[in-house]
Amino acid sequence: MKDFIRKMTVSAIVSLCIIFGFWAMCKAYSAIRQTGFGEIRNAVEIKEKEIRFFDYTV
Repeated sequence: MKDFIRKMTVSAIVSLCIIFGFWAMCKAYSAIRQTGFGEIRNAVEIKEKEIRFFDYTV
């Protein structure tokens, strides 16, 4: 049981670091687009005909 708790804690910390890092990148991207180009754009946009992920369109 002690090993399970330790592994779960490490997994939770790693997952939170990845999620927080992605969230921080999205916030920074939005701020850079607004400051540098004067346009308000989210890092991830889902529209009817396209999906935008940072500067990539699918």
